[in-house]
Amino acid sequence: MTDRAKSVLSASALSLAAIALTLVPTGYSFMTLSVCAVCLATVKLLLCLPARGASPESSAGLGPVERVAVIALVFVFLSLLPLPAPLTRITGSGRHAQNTLAANAVSEAGNTGLVPAGTQPLFSATRNKAGTLRVLTLLAACFSALSLASRLTPPHRRRMLTVLVWTGAALAAAGIVSLYWRHQGDTLWWKLPVSHALPPPIACFRNRNHFAALLAALLPPAIALTVENTYGKRPFSAVLSAVPAFVMAAAVAVSGSRGGWVACLAGMVFLAFGLLTVRRAIAGIAMIFLACAFVGTILSAPSNYLHDRVADLRRMEKSDSYITRTSAWRDSLRIWKAYPFLGVGANGFRATYPQFRTTSESSFMTHPENEYVQLLVDGGLAGVMIALMLAAAFAYLAKRSLPSAAIQPTLVVALCATMASVLTTAAIDFAMHIPLYAVVVVTLLGLLLSPVPEPAMPRFAFGASALILAAAVAAGIWSAGRARRDDPVWMSKAGPDELASALAWSPTSSYTWYYLGRKAWGRLDADGTAFGEKCLSRAVAYDPNNYRIWR
Repeated sequence: MTDRAKSVLSASALSLAAIALTLVPTGYSFMTLSVCAVCLATVKLLLCLPARGASPESSAGLGPVERVAVIALVFVFLSLLPLPAPLTRITGSGRHAQNTLAANAVSEAGNTGLVPAGTQPLFSATRNKAGTLRVLTLLAACFSALSLASRLTPPHRRRMLTVLVWTGAALAAAGIVSLYWRHQGDTLWWKLPVSHALPPPIACFRNRNHFAALLAALLPPAIALTVENTYGKRPFSAVLSAVPAFVMAAAVAVSGSRGGWVACLAGMVFLAFGLLTVRRAIAGIAMIFLACAFVGTILSAPSNYLHDRVADLRRMEKSDSYITRTSAWRDSLRIWKAYPFLGVGANGFRATYPQFRTTSESSFMTHPENEYVQLLVDGGLAGVMIALMLAAAFAYLAKRSLPSAAIQPTLVVALCATMASVLTTAAIDFAMHIPLYAVVVVTLLGLLLSPVPEPAMPRFAFGASALILAAAVAAGIWSAGRARRDDPVWMSKAGPDELASALAWSPTSSYTWYYLGRKAWGRLDADGTAFGEKCLSRAVAYDPNNYRIWR
């Protein structure tokens, strides 16, 4: 297969994945993410097959990045390995005690007739197996997307950027329509029903902060394409490429997302100074004025909602958002102290946070609104070390790839500005857990890389690709029909046998204990009532500040 054919196949796979993740939101259907992960990993595996008679270097991979990616996948996969309760001592005394309590509860549920007698639950190191499976699938999709983007030829890299930018513009336009003309209500894309939330969904996002974060990440490349067309004396292309940049900037401004505003400004400021370093001084100065115009638009917009959001920024320390986030960050450190080395498992925060929180707020919190804090909680010191190794490997390979000049310096600066926006968002939100955002972002970052022609790489690259594909397939099959076992809405409707199974998947979830206790209590017999009281007591122990359980 020629380099051009590989590039076309990679671009096609990435484009289709982005479109699928946009049109069928993965927050609504986990199966969409699974299918995209498997497809991307399959294409990656095919491209790592060396052609007959080709040199060993022709199928090279991403070198250090691929090696660390394998370590990350293995780390997450090991936390999922099922073990009988007696063998979970190897995961630590704390986990073993929690698993023993859950195993005894399942056994007692069998004795009372709630579940089939003799049920033997299997436990894992992670405290939330359903959430960890989702993260494993997301990692497989992201690592595959990163590798495929790095294989694009220079013309296809620019086309890939154009596709992503116009996809962002379409989302931005839909968001503006949703805000001012045709409200979506409790639906995604005006069709797919979701649970009620305030503020309501926008386009394919349940959360407008994630909507604005994605547009903020795509805005620097959109502006850079306009700059390149302008300097290249292509006026029609310059005007055409300016349209998505204008629409996305307007959508971020009117979204009311303060995190989106900050991320957008971070990207614009970085891009302004970056343009000055690549001999685009006029564009850099114009960028500074554009950033000022962006701020001015927000401050002067004739919208009471935007005025209230700006006013909250002026008294940030008293706002509900600030208080909730900082409280979650402090309480997250208490979780980390209880699980310092291996953490609670990917996406395990939601199953352990209620036990450690100091606030009496009863809302269900899935993330600490900070990717760095969540990395420490979910992965412990081992996860942080792997993440630092991945960042270092990416930086090394990006620096090594720049002399090849796969894309113009202006676009390199723009992608670095995207990184600045992403790093800013990670400090105030959990957007990297949203599949569409994560896949688009790593695709953009992959455009900075080029495959490494190392003699020992082809065999390892193929093995890494096979491992990623296996992880995607295994996670998709393993979680089929079980992806929502950590969702309180699902628990409220689940039967006793399903809740007992969910207890093995998440033994520290106060919600699972609570709903299992309610099911037992509803039988209105002596055994069921006694067992229900034990479950409710355990729910209180795992969520001691929830006044609703007290009542």
